[in-house]
Amino acid sequence: MPVRCAYLELCAPSLAAALQELAALDMRSVTIVPLFVGAGRHVREDLPRMVQELGQAYPHVQLRLQAPIGEDARMTALMAAIASEAISP
Repeated sequence: MPVRCAYLELCAPSLAAALQELAALDMRSVTIVPLFVGAGRHVREDLPRMVQELGQAYPHVQLRLQAPIGEDARMTALMAAIASEAISP
């Protein structure tokens, strides 16, 4: 399964560039997994808007936007375990 890393701003590749590359590989379905711990403005507003625009630009590719990893209970448990290790004697 092809996997690409993309950034919303300041770094390359952009989400649009990563999707263009995947579309060129004839991918028909792409799942976008936001690697954000907190759901700030980027996650709540910018990313859904970008995905909607990209869906219009690539109508033959089904885009699925998952919840950010910080909302996954497994991530919360992992962060709690890491924090506990830092304060344990």
